[in-house]
Amino acid sequence: MAEQGRPAWFVGDLGDPWVVAIADRLPASFERRSCPAEMPESWATEDLTPELVVLHRPILTALDIQRISRLRSRGDSPTRVILCLGPHARHDDIVRWSRHFDAVLPEATASETIDRWISPVSERRDVPRPLVQVVSGMHDVRSLLADVCLSAGYLVERRDDRAVLPPNSLAIYDCPVLEPNWGDRLSVLAKSARVIALLGFADRVNVARARAAGAEVCLEWPCDLDDLIHVLDRLAAQFPRQPRRADQAHALPPLPRSSLEAASRTPSLD
Repeated sequence: MAEQGRPAWFVGDLGDPWVVAIADRLPASFERRSCPAEMPESWATEDLTPELVVLHRPILTALDIQRISRLRSRGDSPTRVILCLGPHARHDDIVRWSRHFDAVLPEATASETIDRWISPVSERRDVPRPLVQVVSGMHDVRSLLADVCLSAGYLVERRDDRAVLPPNSLAIYDCPVLEPNWGDRLSVLAKSARVIALLGFADRVNVARARAAGAEVCLEWPCDLDDLIHVLDRLAAQFPRQPRRADQAHALPPLPRSSLEAASRTPSLD
């Protein structure tokens, strides 16, 4: 959150409902600045510089980076910048300019996790730990997701994507977005469970399709594993506390946080 006396900004095209959805997840103290084009040069020279900027950009331009750099370099305490980025940005540009941002989030799922990223230090809430149904057609992904849940204090049941889930359950579903009927399968699961949908291509089209099918939360996959725990805790907070059941968690090595390739080295529990 912003330091006392320094503002926090949300900057983006406020005529775009996907951008507004991100802004709506921020505290009311954030000043909203509509910016459908490049950031105005005058914003980087204002007397009171922000402590935090949540910035949405459909693409990155050199002019954006120049003005963000000026904004970050002013004052004794640099401005933190969280970038919510559209799908048309070039990967090379993101890598080259990554030093200007404290985090880069995909735009279509940023509204799910932005509340975690605006706080430099956040503590996990004390919530019930309901049994989590981990659903995937891929053994390695199923094992990885089960390990993440166990490390976060949840108990799990591993299921392939043909399983029927118990009513009123909580589930994580690795959506096979390359298969044409994945939305139909998600719809079936969502009739019984509150589903966190993991999408390999979490663009606006797929996220909209997942939500229409009944997903409670959508995340891009692979994702920051702390983001997954964060949204899992948020849904779990709406469940009553239940007796512990299923296998107790085993001692696990630390889980990697960045990629599926690294995380797949975690020992399987299946």
